[in-house]
This record gives sequence, structure tokens and C-alpha cells, in this order.
Amino acid sequence: MGPIQTLDEFFDFLRRRAALVAATAFIATVGAILFALSTEHSYQSQAVIQVEGPSVSSDVTAQAVPSSAARRLASVEQRLMSRDNLLALADQYNMLPGLTAQERVLAMRESIRFEVVAAIRERAALGTDVTSENRSRTLTVSVTEAFATDAIVSLVRVMTEAGDPRVAADLANELADAIVRENASAVAGNVREAIDFFARQEDRIRQEIEAVAAEIVAFKSENFELLPEAMEDRRDEQISIRDDLLRTNREIAALGSEIATLQGQSRLRATEQRRLNAAQDELAGAQREQDQLRQQSAELERLARAAPQVAFELEALERREFQLREQANEIAERRLNASLGEQLDDEQNFERFRLLEPALPADYPSSRSRASIVVMGLAAGLFLGLMLSYAMDWLNPALRSAAQVERELGMQPALVIPKIELPAERRRRSIGWAAGGALVVLTALALVMMRMSG
Repeated sequence: MGPIQTLDEFFDFLRRRAALVAATAFIATVGAILFALSTEHSYQSQAVIQVEGPSVSSDVTAQAVPSSAARRLASVEQRLMSRDNLLALADQYNMLPGLTAQERVLAMRESIRFEVVAAIRERAALGTDVTSENRSRTLTVSVTEAFATDAIVSLVRVMTEAGDPRVAADLANELADAIVRENASAVAGNVREAIDFFARQEDRIRQEIEAVAAEIVAFKSENFELLPEAMEDRRDEQISIRDDLLRTNREIAALGSEIATLQGQSRLRATEQRRLNAAQDELAGAQREQDQLRQQSAELERLARAAPQVAFELEALERREFQLREQANEIAERRLNASLGEQLDDEQNFERFRLLEPALPADYPSSRSRASIVVMGLAAGLFLGLMLSYAMDWLNPALRSAAQVERELGMQPALVIPKIELPAERRRRSIGWAAGGALVVLTALALVMMRMSG
């Protein structure tokens, strides 16, 4: 059983421990007041940027400027949250003047937050319907998450926190204006860079095509006899040479037989001698013609053996030229798309960032009010004082009334002597009541002052 079991005992407990409870509450309240005075109010402000979709087909704008709004926003956020830019903003709005540069950067990064409302594409699981790949859900995520998922951004929230409501609003509007401005600059810059890049690529490809074309002309001139169209004539010439060789071989054989017959005679008449001489001359001529035909046939065979390699090298050069021309056509098409993107940007047909809701100074601080801190300190002090008082009564039990004696011992006391208050006890009680009065006055004064100071 505890030391307090009836309502009278509870009131008696409060009378006896009022000094301790008041002193504890006084100390806690003073600490809460000091803590409240040491804390600064913080105000939050928010600017909202609307991402307007392109007024023409998204396929056209995607080809003109491949980077999405989420990617451009991530790039802008990185620049805005850089160390130098944060320090410049802190100096511009006189924020956190008593901190070091590193501390100011960390505090500024904690006081600025970007959020986007985006449609996150959900990847379909294996085995599901193909149409489920196009599902999406709208979520509020960070810029990093939107960039990682390549989300379709519809709104951007710029949230800032500062000790002054006007500074918080001005800072949010400054960042929102920077996002709108840098997005427009990024789109224009991407378009111009794309046009310049494709123009340089076109020049490079054109030079390569001219070089390959010149190489093909030189190669054909150097290997004219081995070109495929020339080899058709060579094959006809080879057939003709073979026919001539067959004819020459027959002539040589016939002349050789005739000469052998004439030389086999013991005595030749004058006409036979003339015929022998003529046959020998014809045989020598036929042999010379045979040698020439054989040389021509050997040369044609050499050319025929070398022709496949020449044809292969020529085909490789022509294939290279064809590939370069295909690349040139593709680059020309992409440059045309980029030029179209420049026209779309001039007419503001791309995704545009527009300041939908400028930030306004907050009417109330977002941090806990000082008055509530003092009240919480008072409540905590009272609770702690009661717990300490109860613990002291529990650790030092005593029978302080006739009802307790009768309840605990089962007998009625014969005599009840009233408590005689000693001077020290009176002083403690006076101190307790003084602390309680001071507590009430101090708390009321603190609440009034903090309410007046906002």
C-alpha cells in the first residue's frame, strides 16, 4: 500500500511537500525561460513552380532537346546548392553572420529544400500484360528521386526556413526565380550546343567522305586493270588467247611434221628446198607467237589471281563511303531536329517552368513558441516535484494521522498530539511559498513578454 490512499491524505501530502514542488517547478521554469530566450523563431515559406508541358508533340521536343525536366531540375539544384552560391545567398540576406563558412553552408543546406510532384513510372513485372508498362503514380519526391526515375515533373516546391519571415519568403522567391531562369537558359543552351555539335559532326563526316572518295579514285586509277569491270574484258581476252594457243600449237605441229618429212629425203629439189626454208621460217614465227601468247596468258592469270584482293579492298572503301554517307544523313536529320528545337524554344513550345505561387511571409513561426516552452517547463517542473515528493514519502514511510494508525495497526490511538512546527520547518515552508509566488509571477511575466515579442 502507498502512503496516499485517501483524498484527505493527498491534500495533506500537497501541504507538506508544497515547498519542494514549488522549488522544483521554479527551477524548471527558470531553465525553460532561459532556454526559450536562447532559441530563435524560425519561419517557413514556400514558392511553387508549375511545369507546363510542351504545346507540340512530346516526340518532337524529345528529339530536339533530349534532356527531361527532371534532369534539368537536378542540374539546376546542384548549382543552387553549391558552396559558393549558398554563401552568396547568406551574405545577400545577412543570414547566420556569427558562424564559420562551413557552418553557414551546412545551416543553409538544412534550411532549403526542394520537392517535386511527379508521375513516377512503374516498371511492369515479368509475366504481366504489356500495357501495364505504361502505369505511373503521382508522388511527392525529392529532385534526386525524380532524376533517378526520370519522372514526369508537374510541380516544384521551393521551401525555405529563416529567422525572419520576410527573409524566408525572399529567399524562396530568389531560388524559384533562379530555377525558372536557369531552366530557360539550359533549354536554349542545350539546343544551341546540339546545333553546334551536329554542325561540327557534319563538317567532320564531309571531310572523311571527301577523303574516302579521293582514295577510291586513286585506288581505281592505280589498279585499273584489276577492277571488276576490267576483268570481264580480261576473261574474254584469256579465252581468245587460249584459242590462239591451240591454233598455234596445231600450226607448229603441222610445220614440224612437214619439216621432218622434207629433211628425211636424201635429195631435195629446188622447190622442196624453198618449201623447207619457208616452213622453217613459218615454224620460227609460230614459235615466237606461241611464246608471246603464253606470256600474255601468264600475265592474265596473274591479274586474275590479284583481282579478288583488289575487289575486296575496293568494296571495303565503297562500304566505308556508304556508311559515312548514312552517318551524314542521320546527323543532318538530327541537326534539323535541333534547329526545329531552336524555333520551338523561340516560340516557347518546350516544357516551361512558371512561378505559380510566389512565397509570402509567414504569419506565424513554424518552430515551437517560447510561451509553450515555458508552459512545458512549468508542467515538467510540477510533475518532477510531485514525483520527488512521492518518492521521499515512499522511502520514508510514517503514520501521520489517526486514520493511518487505525488503518495500518487496526487500533484507535488513545491520544493525538498535534504537530509542533519548528522554526526551521517554518522557514522552509516560507521559502516554498515564496518560491511558489515567485514562480507564478515569473511565469506570468515571461508569458506576457514572450507573447508581446512574438
